[in-house]
Amino acid sequence: MDSFETRILKERALITIVILGILFLAIRSITYAVQIDDLQDENIVLRERILESEKRVAIIKKTVDTVTIEIEKKVEKIKYLKKIEYVKVKMVDSMPISGVQQYFTDRYKR
Repeated sequence: MDSFETRILKERALITIVILGILFLAIRSITYAVQIDDLQDENIVLRERILESEKRVAIIKKTVDTVTIEIEKKVEKIKYLKKIEYVKVKMVDSMPISGVQQYFTDRYKR
């Protein structure tokens, strides 16, 4: 009888160990599922932040392009004004002194 009882105790112990192992695996599986859900939620949040950042980048690029175009227009206007200035200075430089005096007299009559 002792061997029968011993065998039953061993089987119960083995069954208990198997059940505890299954419970441990089930708990780990649930823990992993929760972690996966948390990571998926975090992934969604990060994707939304990436989309927002991409929108901001697009706005900034558009602003930079607009500013660049405006700068180019201003530079062209400055170049044009410099040409006009150069032509006028050349014209005055090429006049004889009496011509320069007459030019300014005619231009700035009192």
